[in-house]
Amino acid sequence: MIDGPTEVEKAPGSQLQLTCKADIHSKVEWFLNGVTLMNSTKDAILLKDEEHSHQRTVVLVRQSLAAEDFGVYSCRNVRDSHDEATVTVKSE
Repeated sequence: MIDGPTEVEKAPGSQLQLTCKADIHSKVEWFLNGVTLMNSTKDAILLKDEEHSHQRTVVLVRQSLAAEDFGVYSCRNVRDSHDEATVTVKSE
């Protein structure tokens, strides 16, 4: 579900962008260490539905990483608790 590696290293202050793909009918949410992330001044969650491929792309963009931003990010289909992918983000 998550495009890319399952572990990444980022420098503090840098931007993080994670992409998740799911079925177009999925309700996908992003989590950091089990806590739901929502659109805010720090986070942008972008949604793109691709009708021809029946896929939903959900992109999380987190600005200016701080110490509390490192950890396990999860992309989860809230309609199916078994449909989840994770990536660990570590400080360089």
